[in-house]
Amino acid sequence: MKRYFYFINIFLFLGCSVFSQEAPKDATPKTIGKVSHQYKKGGCASVIVIQNLPPEEPIVLIPKTPLPKKLDKEGMEIRFNYRKLRMPNPKGCEKGIPAELSDIQKK
Repeated sequence: MKRYFYFINIFLFLGCSVFSQEAPKDATPKTIGKVSHQYKKGGCASVIVIQNLPPEEPIVLIPKTPLPKKLDKEGMEIRFNYRKLRMPNPKGCEKGIPAELSDIQKK
């Protein structure tokens, strides 16, 4: 009887550990956008413009932290992941959504 209990416990332990492992995440950033300085006159630093399908307006993201200098060039296409933030827009940024960008790469 003890043997059966022992084998059942091992089977359950190994089965649970196999199913609890997470699948590896895709390392490639998912979103493509263009760096723009079109709102710089108003006091807003760089923004990222994500083009949608034609009937919708493009999405404008305001990065929480400034972009690296090598990527902060007008018209540069970048790949990145982002998360929208619930915070007020920085002073001078009337249009756009504050966002935290991660995994930023040149396209």
